[in-house]
Amino acid sequence: MKLSELRFPSRLEAAGLSGRIRAALLDRTAGLRPGATLEVPVITVGDALVRELQAAMTRRRMVFGLEMISKKLDNEARGILAASDPNRPPHGERISRLLLCADDGSDRFYRQVERLLQSHAPRLLCCLMQMDSLGLGTIMTGTTRPVKAVMAEHKDAVSDILLAAAGLQERRIPVGRAREQKPRR
Repeated sequence: MKLSELRFPSRLEAAGLSGRIRAALLDRTAGLRPGATLEVPVITVGDALVRELQAAMTRRRMVFGLEMISKKLDNEARGILAASDPNRPPHGERISRLLLCADDGSDRFYRQVERLLQSHAPRLLCCLMQMDSLGLGTIMTGTTRPVKAVMAEHKDAVSDILLAAAGLQERRIPVGRAREQKPRR
């Protein structure tokens, strides 16, 4: 499925930002490897994106490594299938997971990413970061441990990261109505 046809998380669509995010993501795309037929958005890593990635990490909304990401997506797909009701529209028709890859992976690594994208479309969107695995590891772990792939697994983290990647981070969208604070005694 093409990015131009994907539906974004409902929070972004309700705020009317999906068109701007789509345009920003479509501004620069590339194949994951030479000869690839599938193109993904290429995103520049700025301060806002780093903050959102670290915030998602702090909230435990990120999964590391292609093997763990694959297991997580496969388990979720089985759960969606088991919970599906033939009388209701199918689940997973919008982006709910965001896979971010470093730009220094091998052909084999990117072939695995392509298989994941084909298996879990349209709920999985992949973006290629203009950053090597050491840089991504530094952002995500604070160490020099290389990280080639991370996945945001929560719709709010996906939304916040997409906003930052599109340069719209100043337009924070509330998750819900704020709870009233009870006075302390």
